[in-house]
Amino acid sequence: MAGVDFRGYQQQIDVSQLVMFQSEWPATASLLRANSVQISCFSTSIALACPQAERWDAMLDETRRYCDLAHRCQCGLLRIFAGVVPREMNFAESLQLCRRHLRQLVKIAWPMGCRLVLETHDDWSATARMMQLLDGFDPKQTSVVWDIQHTTNAGETPGQSAKNLGEFLGYVHCKDMIKMPDGRIVQKTCGQGTLPLRDILLTLQSSGYEGWLCLECEKRWQAEAPEPEQSIPAFARYVRSCLPDV
Repeated sequence: MAGVDFRGYQQQIDVSQLVMFQSEWPATASLLRANSVQISCFSTSIALACPQAERWDAMLDETRRYCDLAHRCQCGLLRIFAGVVPREMNFAESLQLCRRHLRQLVKIAWPMGCRLVLETHDDWSATARMMQLLDGFDPKQTSVVWDIQHTTNAGETPGQSAKNLGEFLGYVHCKDMIKMPDGRIVQKTCGQGTLPLRDILLTLQSSGYEGWLCLECEKRWQAEAPEPEQSIPAFARYVRSCLPDV
C-alpha cells in the first residue's frame, strides 16, 4: 500500500490552507486515486508545550482545520509535537501543561475520527519521557510517531524504544543519516547512513507492527539531502530487502 504524508507544499508549510485541499479537493482526490496513493497522515506544526494563550489559540484553530481536512480526506492520523520545554518552566510544569493541552486536542480530534500521534522529538525524544506524557491516555485516541533518528540520538536501542512504546506505537518515521565532522546531521538514502534501520525494521516485524512506515524526506531543511526522486525508491527497495513479505 502506497501513501503520502504531507508536511508542507512549496512555500506553504500548512497544507490545510492550500486550495488543493479546499475548493480543489475533488481534483486532488481524483489524482491520488488514479495513482493508488492514500494519505497516511497529515503532519502539523502543533506543539503542546506552548504557554502563550494567544499562540495556543492559533494552534487550536490549526487543529480544527486539520481535523476537518483529515475527515474529508479519510485520513485518520494527525502528527503533533510535544515541543521544547519553555525556558520559564521546569520539566514537571511543562509535562502538566502538555497533558492539559493534549486533553483539549483529543476532544477536538477524536469526534472527527482523528487519532493524534506525538513525535519523539525535541525534549521528548526519549520514549520513556514520552510515555510519562501519555500516561492515562487511550492509545486509540493518541499514540506516538517513532522517529528513529531522535530515539537513536537519545541513546535508545530499537528494542528499548519498541518495548517502551508498546501499544502506543502508532506511526514510524524512517530515514538514514550521517554525522559530519562539524557536527551537522545530513540525511542519506536508506542503508547509506549510520542509523540502525535494519534492526528497527526487524524489531517492528517481530513486534507485530502493522502501521505505516513513512520515509521522512528533509530536503526542505537540508540542501544536501537526497532528492525525493532518489530517496523514495531507494527506501522501498531497502524495506523490501529487509522485509521481503512487505
